[in-house]
Amino acid sequence: MHEHFRFRGNLYVRGNLQVIGSVNVDGTIFVDGHADLKRAKVINDDPGWAEKPLILLVSGNLTFSDSRPDDEPVKLRAFFYSLENIQLYGVQTKLDIRGGVHGRDVTLNAVRESEARTDPTYDGGPLPGEREYWFTPTHEQLNLGPEYANLQIRYDDMLYLDPPVGIPVTEHVTIFFKKN
Repeated sequence: MHEHFRFRGNLYVRGNLQVIGSVNVDGTIFVDGHADLKRAKVINDDPGWAEKPLILLVSGNLTFSDSRPDDEPVKLRAFFYSLENIQLYGVQTKLDIRGGVHGRDVTLNAVRESEARTDPTYDGGPLPGEREYWFTPTHEQLNLGPEYANLQIRYDDMLYLDPPVGIPVTEHVTIFFKKN
């Protein structure tokens, strides 16, 4: 998927999915493989699309990496679910996720930055498909509050209150037990 992709409904991808740029999806994307998201400014944040989150269900690894030159936060309205690993990068980019994240092993790579951005120290180590960076925080960054974090995830109750297409809902549940 590339910049300005818009879709309402369910989408099944057999194989890997690469999302490059901003997209709007009212529904669920099922990926039987890995998913890689890059260079997005928004996911479901445009007018008319912000009511519902994107639901991305992945059987393999899910990675969101980005290296954007501007200072604008990336606004994601999404729930990311993986049967394997999830890696999110909020080092060079400010990621603001309204939704949720679940995976076998979730790795959050993030730093805290003040407005002044004093003394950012980078030191070796690759981001997936990008240039190499590791980050060594300074004393100033360690003392900044959570509001300065470049990666923020805020849970969104709307998944249950007004679920998007593809999420099964019911008013009643019946459970049967087999006695051994």
